[in-house]
Amino acid sequence: MKWKSINQKNILKTTFLICLLFSLFFFALINTSSSLVQLNVNPNLDSINEILITSDSDPDLLSLTGNGTIENPFLIENIIFTGQPSTENVIYIYKTTKHIEIRNCTFYEGIYGIKIKDILNETINIVNNTFNGNSYSMINGIRVENSYRVKLEWNIFSRCEAGIYNYYSQFCYLTNNTFSKCLYPVMISHSDDCHIYNNQFFLCDNGILTSHSDRTLIYNNHFSFLNNMYYNLDDNSIDIEYSEGCKVVSNIIFSAGDVGIRAINCDTLLISKNGISKTEVGILIESVESIFYETANYPIIQFNNISQSNNIGLSLKEIIGAFIYSNKIEESRYKGISAEGIVSTLISRNSILQNGLNGIFLYKCSENMIEKNSISYNDGNGLHLMNSNNISINYNYFHHNRDYGVYIDYESYWNQIDHNEFYSNNQMGESQAYDDGEENLWYNPTTLEGNFWSDFESGDYEIDGASNSADTYPLSDKIDEEYTVIANILFVPSIMILFLFLLVLRLPRRSKKRS
Repeated sequence: MKWKSINQKNILKTTFLICLLFSLFFFALINTSSSLVQLNVNPNLDSINEILITSDSDPDLLSLTGNGTIENPFLIENIIFTGQPSTENVIYIYKTTKHIEIRNCTFYEGIYGIKIKDILNETINIVNNTFNGNSYSMINGIRVENSYRVKLEWNIFSRCEAGIYNYYSQFCYLTNNTFSKCLYPVMISHSDDCHIYNNQFFLCDNGILTSHSDRTLIYNNHFSFLNNMYYNLDDNSIDIEYSEGCKVVSNIIFSAGDVGIRAINCDTLLISKNGISKTEVGILIESVESIFYETANYPIIQFNNISQSNNIGLSLKEIIGAFIYSNKIEESRYKGISAEGIVSTLISRNSILQNGLNGIFLYKCSENMIEKNSISYNDGNGLHLMNSNNISINYNYFHHNRDYGVYIDYESYWNQIDHNEFYSNNQMGESQAYDDGEENLWYNPTTLEGNFWSDFESGDYEIDGASNSADTYPLSDKIDEEYTVIANILFVPSIMILFLFLLVLRLPRRSKKRS
């Protein structure tokens, strides 16, 4: 009996100690998680679901930690806003001049999580916040309206209808943000000189949409797996309309939408060094009117790598004046470059390989130059002209295209084809080129030099087609391959060296004038 009573006492003591330790641990865990949410938050804001600040003297502003200087800004941080779907703006800041930073907050509901309006002196930073919709409703993230130099950095947007909407707001910076499953991740409207860089877009319906926003800089963003989740819309990774001086540089676009980069009615446009893969169309440029070689407002598309497009690699429509230079376009399902209604455009030094139909297709085009391109291993024609006139085609390499190297239909006139290299095109036929048009020249009338044909034997080189054309001055030697490759590599450095050389020559003259 004595042993049993001692044993029972020990069991009770042990049980009590275990319960006490568990209670202390659970209490500490609750306090720790609570401190993570409410760390450094002003006690007056602990239970607030909305913050509306409409002046520098607003009580909600003055109750924040910080003093509103650039060194010690007012802080809104570490708050979870549950809100309601009908809440117009969870945080609203209007016409303040103090420095305010919103950081580490989470938003679940609201027409807009944060709205900034009429801030004109570079005082608002929005950093490291999270905007989460759910399976039943979508949240709008941030709206910036009529404000200046607002910084939006390191924020996360998930299931947002509009992630960031920038409206009439200049010089804003959108950097290092992440967007997933959003309908319109970034919209820029009537907002000049904005910088959008180092952002991630994943499983969104669109990417970056800009309209009437001059000098927008879009670079080093990553887009992957865009799709139509919510509506049957055209989903484009980068879409620019009615804007001047925009630059789209060094973006990575993979399996991301109908068009990788789309630009409509944009002058002085630079699209350079982008990697685009597995879109319907890699790059689409439409409705640009400039005068090539006479003004500096023509679009430049250069050094892009476009691969495995489901339709067309590069599409050009209704353009007067453009510069298409040193792009690599390969393995498109149909056409490498498709051009309709383009005039006074230079297509030079591009590598157009292994496309499912034509390497380059021109329709209703005139007065263009196609030179120094490598157009090879395409499953159709290397270059196909339809209803196109006054096209200069020279110093190109047409190698191993399944059909003809160059195909000219019956409504194409006054085109000149010279100093090109045709090698093993249309191997099952008798000629590597086809001409159904009229008055097309297959040689240079000034130098009396034609093209190199790998299957040429003697006399004139006969061209297939109803026009009964012939290259009467075929070349006996191949085009110098080193010229095209080395010139392509050294083109930019040589221009820089020439510029520096001329600058050095001018310096003594200036010094003499000053003396």
